[in-house]
Amino acid sequence: MSLEMIVATDRNGAIGKGNQLLWHLPADLKYFKNTTFGHMVLMGRKTFESIGKPLPGRENVVLTRSGFKAEGITVIQDVDAFFAQTKTEKKIFIIGGAEVYKLFIHRVQFVHQTWVDAVFPDADTFFPIMELKNNFILIRNLCQPKDDKNPYDYCFRLWQKK
Repeated sequence: MSLEMIVATDRNGAIGKGNQLLWHLPADLKYFKNTTFGHMVLMGRKTFESIGKPLPGRENVVLTRSGFKAEGITVIQDVDAFFAQTKTEKKIFIIGGAEVYKLFIHRVQFVHQTWVDAVFPDADTFFPIMELKNNFILIRNLCQPKDDKNPYDYCFRLWQKK
């Protein structure tokens, strides 16, 4: 099993506000789909609810302490149960939200980060950016300027655990 994380952050590690993304960046959505397609994705209940349905072409797992259920997903109630029940050779991508990132950041080998060159001061949800900077090494940084479809400069970064 290969456990990885994928996230899009602003310069300060912000990832959302009111359970929604802070920006619309089509290049990031394409990167997310291409990177996670065919693999397992693990997310919290709030993230699943913000998406609204299982992501196609991926095995969807939702981590929640509530009795939440939805068609097309597997529900787990804690991290230990996830590792006890999961027997796969596939990559597993942790896709959020903030609490799930915090639970798994010490367990992943790679973090795929889309770094958005902007600051969103009204954000209310953040990625554990200091954990990333202190415990991972940046091994790839592919930057692109904003264009007519993507309103911000951005970089696709790959971090590897030290």
